[in-house]
Amino acid sequence: MSGVRELQPTKMKTLRNQVSARSGLTLIELVVVLAVLVALAGLIIGNFPGIIRKASRSSSATSVQDVSRAVQYMYTTTLKYPTGFDSLLGVDGALFAKLPSGPAGPVGGQLTVGPLAGNDANALLAIGVTTTLSHATNANSTDVTWTSTVPGQTNFSFSGGSGSGVFISSTNAFAVFKSDTNNAASKKWVIFGVGAGSSMVGPGGAMLEAPVHYGADASQNPKDFYQRYAVCFELDSTGSTTIARYIGAAAIEGDGLTATDTNVKEYWKTN
Repeated sequence: MSGVRELQPTKMKTLRNQVSARSGLTLIELVVVLAVLVALAGLIIGNFPGIIRKASRSSSATSVQDVSRAVQYMYTTTLKYPTGFDSLLGVDGALFAKLPSGPAGPVGGQLTVGPLAGNDANALLAIGVTTTLSHATNANSTDVTWTSTVPGQTNFSFSGGSGSGVFISSTNAFAVFKSDTNNAASKKWVIFGVGAGSSMVGPGGAMLEAPVHYGADASQNPKDFYQRYAVCFELDSTGSTTIARYIGAAAIEGDGLTATDTNVKEYWKTN
């Protein structure tokens, strides 16, 4: 019996050593684990641009609706639409040089500069859109989105009866905003940016701050390009008096204005 008792500690020690040896990973097992991790990282990194694009599209679809609701809320509560929008014009009267750009030009070549005076100006004044903010020509080469409407920028008043605006064609008005383009020859569609200077933004407005749009082109970030949302008003001179109507909101992209439907369709693309 004494011999048996002397052997028991030795057996238990051997068992502990075997358990301890099995609790670790061998070199081959480590190599296999690392190979699996590298393969997974490759899959994730390869799909990373698509993930970022989908996140941007999803956020943009939500923000477009938020901007449109905020505009309509301001009208419901004050019987006037917000004012102080970004004109999307530089102080030289041309399109703001820092707008997102694509192969077809700034904002997909959809925007043109035209006269905004007389009956058109009066129609906007009647619904509460009385002023816009023009962007500085150089607008600080950094932080363009956040510094484009700081105090000191040119404030244009429609009450002067003359000036310029940024417009889109009837084709784009229908494609982006589903606007009624009947009697298109008697209508214009003017576009403004929703920046920090708008009366709908801030403690007394419908939005605490103006939303920033992170476009699908990651190289055109808000630091160097104007990345905001746009609103569209229709100027209808079909009758004896020109009437201004709010049409909708859209994101400003390098390849054009994109509303909710476009962003949702882009989100579900596989590439």
